Amino acid sequence: MLKKILLYTVIYMVISFVMSYDEIQCAFDGEGLCWYNLIGKYIIFILLILVFDQFIRPKIFKR
Repeated sequence: MLKKILLYTVIYMVISFVMSYDEIQCAFDGEGLCWYNLIGKYIIFILLILVFDQFIRPKIFKR
Protein backbone atom coordinates (compact mmCIF):
# COMPACT_ATOMS: atom_id res chain seq x y z
CA MET A 1 0.00 0.00 0.00
CA LEU A 2 2.82 2.40 0.84
CA LYS A 3 4.53 1.65 -2.48
CA LYS A 4 1.33 2.53 -4.34
CA ILE A 5 0.91 5.81 -2.49
CA LEU A 6 4.54 6.74 -3.15
CA LEU A 7 4.15 5.85 -6.83
CA TYR A 8 0.95 7.90 -7.09
CA THR A 9 2.66 10.80 -5.32
CA VAL A 10 5.46 10.77 -7.89
CA ILE A 11 2.92 10.58 -10.71
CA TYR A 12 1.01 13.52 -9.20
CA MET A 13 4.20 15.56 -8.90
CA VAL A 14 5.14 14.94 -12.54
CA ILE A 15 1.63 15.74 -13.79
CA SER A 16 1.50 18.91 -11.67
CA PHE A 17 4.92 20.04 -12.84
CA VAL A 18 4.07 19.51 -16.51
CA MET A 19 0.52 20.85 -16.49
CA SER A 20 0.66 23.70 -13.97
CA TYR A 21 4.21 24.98 -13.61
CA ASP A 22 2.96 28.50 -12.80
CA GLU A 23 1.01 27.17 -9.83
CA ILE A 24 4.07 25.35 -8.49
CA GLN A 25 6.19 28.46 -8.96
CA CYS A 26 3.56 30.43 -7.05
CA ALA A 27 3.73 27.91 -4.19
CA PHE A 28 7.53 28.10 -4.08
CA ASP A 29 7.23 31.88 -3.83
CA GLY A 30 5.44 31.31 -0.54
CA GLU A 31 1.85 32.23 -1.27
CA GLY A 32 -0.49 30.36 1.05
CA LEU A 33 -3.39 30.08 -1.36
CA CYS A 34 -1.21 28.25 -3.89
CA TRP A 35 -0.10 25.76 -1.21
CA TYR A 36 -3.72 25.10 -0.22
CA ASN A 37 -4.62 24.58 -3.85
CA LEU A 38 -1.80 22.07 -4.44
CA ILE A 39 -2.49 20.18 -1.22
CA GLY A 40 -6.21 20.04 -1.95
CA LYS A 41 -5.61 18.71 -5.45
CA TYR A 42 -3.19 16.11 -4.05
CA ILE A 43 -5.71 14.87 -1.47
CA ILE A 44 -8.45 14.61 -4.10
CA PHE A 45 -6.07 12.79 -6.47
CA ILE A 46 -5.05 10.24 -3.83
CA LEU A 47 -8.67 9.65 -2.77
CA LEU A 48 -9.74 9.06 -6.37
CA ILE A 49 -6.85 6.66 -6.95
CA LEU A 50 -7.67 4.71 -3.78
CA VAL A 51 -11.34 4.46 -4.77
CA PHE A 52 -10.28 3.25 -8.20
CA ASP A 53 -7.93 0.63 -6.74
CA GLN A 54 -10.43 -0.75 -4.26
CA PHE A 55 -13.75 -0.60 -6.09
CA ILE A 56 -13.43 0.00 -9.82
CA ARG A 57 -10.34 -1.99 -10.80
CA PRO A 58 -11.62 -5.32 -9.37
CA LYS A 59 -14.84 -4.97 -11.37
CA ILE A 60 -12.98 -4.19 -14.58
CA PHE A 61 -10.35 -6.92 -14.25
CA LYS A 62 -12.38 -9.84 -12.94
CA ARG A 63 -10.60 -13.17 -12.93
